[in-house]
Amino acid sequence: MSETLFYLDTATPYEQQLLWAQWRHCITSPPPVMCQDFFSDSGQSLEDFVYVLWRFVEKNQAACLQQLLEAIAALKTLRLGERFEAFWQLAFYWHPDYTILTNNFAIRTQERTLGELDLLVLHIPSQRHFHLELAVKFYLGVGSASSHQHWVGPGLQDRLDNKLSKLKDHQLSLLQMEQSQQMMLSHGWNDIESYSIIRGNLFTQLASSLMPSSGHHFWAEKNVWLNIFEEQSYDWIELDKSMWLSPYPVKPKESVSLRSIEPRYSDYPVAIAAIKNNKEIVRGFIVDSQWEEKALKYSES
Repeated sequence: MSETLFYLDTATPYEQQLLWAQWRHCITSPPPVMCQDFFSDSGQSLEDFVYVLWRFVEKNQAACLQQLLEAIAALKTLRLGERFEAFWQLAFYWHPDYTILTNNFAIRTQERTLGELDLLVLHIPSQRHFHLELAVKFYLGVGSASSHQHWVGPGLQDRLDNKLSKLKDHQLSLLQMEQSQQMMLSHGWNDIESYSIIRGNLFTQLASSLMPSSGHHFWAEKNVWLNIFEEQSYDWIELDKSMWLSPYPVKPKESVSLRSIEPRYSDYPVAIAAIKNNKEIVRGFIVDSQWEEKALKYSES
């Protein structure tokens, strides 16, 4: 399945359904890891947030879908982070208890840019200001996976410990700087609280003789995966990056044979999902025979 930009004028009902499912999952799913989580640490409830949001969306479904399609069509890249940010911007835009004050707001001095705020919102009932950092991440656990450094990105360009350090020490502390506070006050924004909203998945190594439970996220070399799944009556699909954001919500248009699935590059696994009775059962990454060794070295570097 090839990756392409989303075009509003050619979006099929099938593509619209997939996009709507992605948006819903990114809003309602729990975080894979927490770091000053907005819905856990600020006193705001995800359950209450979703309940009020759903009531608005149900009453305005056609308009909301059109705005969702337009927002994704306006993106100029295939980066998952940009799509994820667009999803949450719409959620706060639609939510009657919030007002978006700004997004992607750069904090600058005369010499340099100090950083950028993903989202700044006002909670209308309490009049509290919230700075929100938005992140969607996918990590594969290697070795004992007992510490954050042993969770690595599939392309071995990112580690969970590094992401959390950057989030905590820079992004979420940006407004503690005097220059940032002065800039916020110049806009009439004060007493701003910083939190994160993180979504994504953690993938664990597939045991060689154990059928994973429904909803499990795994990674494995192809021979291990074949040994467990080859006799199962699943439809298998390769997932382009845009489909990493949610379980596959419908029967795929086409499936592929297990033996035809291969990692295209030695350093980058292929993402797959198993579908049965129009429901995703499991998903994972198939890695080549050298990936684990490289991943272990990267986790210790």
